[in-house]
Amino acid sequence: MNYRDQNQLDKISEEFCRHLTADTDAGALNWQASLDLLVASFPGSFGVLLLKKSYGDDMALLWSGDIDPSATTSYSKHYASVNPWVDVWEGLPSGSVRISELHSPARQFRGTEFYEDWLRTLPNGEAAVGMKLYGSDDFLLHLPIHFDLKQCDAFNSALARVFARARSRLMEAIHAEKQYAQAYKHGSLDWVCRSSHTPVFVLDLHSKVYDFNASARRLIDESILSIQKGKLSINHRAANGWMATRLFDLRMGICNDSWRFLFQIKQRDLLLELVDLNFSSVSKIFEHHRYFALRIADIPFDKITDFELVAQYYHLTPAERRTLRIIASGGSVQECARQLGNTENTVRSTLKTIFDKTGTSRQGELVALCHQFSGNRI
Repeated sequence: MNYRDQNQLDKISEEFCRHLTADTDAGALNWQASLDLLVASFPGSFGVLLLKKSYGDDMALLWSGDIDPSATTSYSKHYASVNPWVDVWEGLPSGSVRISELHSPARQFRGTEFYEDWLRTLPNGEAAVGMKLYGSDDFLLHLPIHFDLKQCDAFNSALARVFARARSRLMEAIHAEKQYAQAYKHGSLDWVCRSSHTPVFVLDLHSKVYDFNASARRLIDESILSIQKGKLSINHRAANGWMATRLFDLRMGICNDSWRFLFQIKQRDLLLELVDLNFSSVSKIFEHHRYFALRIADIPFDKITDFELVAQYYHLTPAERRTLRIIASGGSVQECARQLGNTENTVRSTLKTIFDKTGTSRQGELVALCHQFSGNRI
């Protein structure tokens, strides 16, 4: 490779941008593939790609090249927070391309924890060329490629040209990914609302409402729930407290099995259920929010048993209801088959369908679910 041949360098830049859309869904960007291609074009180097929302803590840190995994782990856990180059890059405008030996050589950081305990231990870390792209209200991209000081003459100007040629196309690709991520999010949330048989609100961890269906609108009109400053509120003290506590636990990373709550309001018996939507992310930068569906169902608690309550809520068939009653009462598959006059394989098949519908996977979880439905009715 002739690193002074501008045509060859421009081809690297083209391939770097082209790999963004390689082996991925339309609209999403394959950052790892592009990083791998770029690092492979400069043998002996390693690269680290930081993708971060301009606000919040969500970020992605991708690595590629000749660097020990223990070094990437220690950097992510600690040395990123004491990296003095971060302050140097902080004040630079979007589109900046910098060569460390010309603008901010690593040797000026001698004596610092970052240099002595991390950077100097790497055989190819002290020289680097980096690029920064910044959208004032959207994202930060920072991409340095590190290499041995002996390779400066070959790599410095070459990498600077590759970055300079690629930055405008990278900005276009990032804006396209943002639009795709937003469209994917809106489409997914809309599907959740349209496919629900009961009133449903889509919330984030702070109870901000992103969508709801027509049935949910009627609950607002009836003043059972309200939306204040974009956030959902249940006009029942205990129910609203339950929702706030569940969301707080989730923000704190606390596991809690109490995802359902029964209460009475305006002579109506209602069941709340908070469901993690688990949307897969299509972007490394945008739309990393965690979304939940708050489902609300009218259930006549005083007229049906707890098994029937579960069966009605999850739309179980008559055969599934009969199986549920026996299994959730502690009966075995063999006992259920004998009582219903079915084969054990038929019972297992029916039980698998019940597990799928209720989001459980074992008999114990099914029993616990029925107990939740028979819990405090406030």
